[in-house]
Amino acid sequence: MNKGTIKAIPKRIDILGRKYDIIFPYTFETGTTYAGMHDNCEMTIKLASNVNNTDIPIPFIHVVLMHEAMHGIVSILATEDTPEMPESVIDGFSLGLYQVIVDNNLYKGEIPKYLKVGGLTYEVTYPYDFVDENDASVAINNPCGKILLADIGVMDYKLRKLTFGICSAVYYVYCGGRNFSDLKINLEEGIYSTIRDNNLDKLFIKYSYKGMKNAGKKTR
Repeated sequence: MNKGTIKAIPKRIDILGRKYDIIFPYTFETGTTYAGMHDNCEMTIKLASNVNNTDIPIPFIHVVLMHEAMHGIVSILATEDTPEMPESVIDGFSLGLYQVIVDNNLYKGEIPKYLKVGGLTYEVTYPYDFVDENDASVAINNPCGKILLADIGVMDYKLRKLTFGICSAVYYVYCGGRNFSDLKINLEEGIYSTIRDNNLDKLFIKYSYKGMKNAGKKTR
């Protein structure tokens, strides 16, 4: 593991006001294939730098970080009505969100016209006028690859609503879910806040394969 890997991993992460210490590199018991662990009681996220004596690439560590952060978000936002979220859904969200962030360079203070979600491309219609619903701000049509976003509020508000559309698309593409609302949890609020409060979008992009390749070109 080199110094660049250490710089790519934050020492602490704020999840909806709860500050988790990130322990990296952490060594799990011999023989396990754990790459990360979230501990709500100790307020820690443990991340491994290798599994079975093989170094984990930085982008993969970031996906694990997103995975453990998702556990933190769910533990905070879940209510009695929230069904238990399978590990496979957490996996889908963490990988999908990482891909969407890196491939679309999100949260630059503007609304994108298109979003790459897995192997699909969603069209973002903005501004969209919800004629029959005065209080509507966002809607999504997954089978048609459409996200509709109203021109309501400041940019931060719009990006939060766009994150709802992103989460719905990720749930559909990566988790095989039909309706994001079936999860009965406001994941998009926790995801948006966690990404923006910790600058995870910039971190993921910088240390993505594409980001590191571009950085290498600039230093030549």
